[in-house]
Amino acid sequence: MVGIGAALLTEQGLSTRLEYRGITDGDSSNDQTWMINLEKKY
Repeated sequence: MVGIGAALLTEQGLSTRLEYRGITDGDSSNDQTWMINLEKKY
């Protein structure tokens, strides 16, 4: 459960950056790239 909690906290922390990238790039693939990076971190 700790791992899930850490993932949720990280998701909240990066949500603003994801929105910013979505506005600048207009590319939905950023979400997939972010999920892959998140899996590599934890």
